Amino acid sequence: MIDPFAPGSTIHSNEQWTSTVPNVFLDRVSDDASTTMQAALAHIRNDLEKRFPDVPEAVISDHVERARAQFAGVTVSEYVPVLVERQARQTLAALVSDAAQA
Repeated sequence: MIDPFAPGSTIHSNEQWTSTVPNVFLDRVSDDASTTMQAALAHIRNDLEKRFPDVPEAVISDHVERARAQFAGVTVSEYVPVLVERQARQTLAALVSDAAQA
């Protein structure tokens, strides 16, 4: 199985990775992890809407939710927002690229 997050992976090897998720979302600043996660996901959706202005908000939300679902039930959730952002960004970039080629 191909690991899309592995260094040198063809999925992101030509792309410089920088997270736009504020560090506040990576720290345990709240006893309510669900509230913190929802705030992080809202920030991710907002950032992706700016990065992909031609993609409908519903499509962006769907890609963020699909990426989040991959990490449902994980024991350690501090880095889930970063991983969700990366996965959603990559799938949206592929979607935009495919649409541009069509």
